[in-house]
Amino acid sequence: MLTRNKEIYINNDTSLKEIQTVFNESYPYLNIEFFIGKKKALNNKNKKFSANYQVKDFTFVTAPVAVDITPTRTIKEIEIDFKRLAGLTIEVFRKSGNVWNGISLTENWTLENQNSAGKFISSEMDVDVV
Repeated sequence: MLTRNKEIYINNDTSLKEIQTVFNESYPYLNIEFFIGKKKALNNKNKKFSANYQVKDFTFVTAPVAVDITPTRTIKEIEIDFKRLAGLTIEVFRKSGNVWNGISLTENWTLENQNSAGKFISSEMDVDVV
């Protein structure tokens, strides 16, 4: 599902969990969640999808697609790609200790910068918990 070029391949039989797993293997301090609706999770009208669903349960991909998740891409760019290529509304969350926070204010940061920030914040929180 993931190539050397940091792409997530998606077809109708791909599960949301597979997408999350592949993304999280590349960026352990970031997490993808899937939603119904055009806006992000901050809108209470949106419903989060269970990771047990497959792409075909709510959209139809006519041919396999590849979403580029190279470290230099921004959160906003991959959100647009998931929607445009696979019909999936996603939001990326960053780890802060034991909590996953939405990162809409920094969606123009690269995946690499977001992941590094999550690692730093989580390490600092672990130190403060002592």
